[in-house]
Amino acid sequence: MEEERRTSQDIAEIREIIAQQRDEAVIEIEEKTVQMLIILLENNFYGLYGKWVKEIVPVTTITFVPGMPDYLLGVINLRGDIESVLDLRTILGMPFRPPDKQSRIAIGQVNDMRSGVLVDTVEDVVDIPEDCIALAEAAPNIPARQYVIGEAVYHDRALILLDLEKIFASILTAERL
Repeated sequence: MEEERRTSQDIAEIREIIAQQRDEAVIEIEEKTVQMLIILLENNFYGLYGKWVKEIVPVTTITFVPGMPDYLLGVINLRGDIESVLDLRTILGMPFRPPDKQSRIAIGQVNDMRSGVLVDTVEDVVDIPEDCIALAEAAPNIPARQYVIGEAVYHDRALILLDLEKIFASILTAERL
C-alpha cells in the first residue's frame, strides 16, 4: 500500500515537472511575414505582393482595343466594371502565349491604378517570412530586372518577386516596357 502511494506521488511529481518544462520550453516568436500570390510563367515561379492583388478571376473574353501597345491585351467586363488586361509575359520579355484553361487574371491595384494582369497559372497564396526574402542583386540573369524586387524560395525552387508598383508606374509614365 505504501509503495502504491509512493508511486502515485512520484508520478504526480514527474507530471508536474514535465508540465513546467513544457511551459518553459514554449517561446513565441512573432515573425514578420509578407503575403504573396505565387504565379507560374514559363515554368518559373514569380510572386506578387498580396497587398496589390485584389482578386483573381478566370480568363473571360478580352476585347481588343486598337492602337494599344502589345503588352495591353485589351479590356474585360468584370461585374459591370471595365478593366484593362496587361500581358505579364510580354512585359517581362517572354514570348506571347494565348490564355488557356489554367490562365488567370489577377486584378491588381496600386495607388489609383487598377488593371488585370494575365498569368499562366496561379499556384498559391502564401505568407513568406520577410527575412527569407533576398535582394534582387542576387539574381542578375532575370529578364526585365527593373521589375524584380527580390527573391525567395518556394517548394525548393527560386521565387522571383515582382514589383507591380513599378510595372504600373511604367505604364502610367508611358515608358516602353
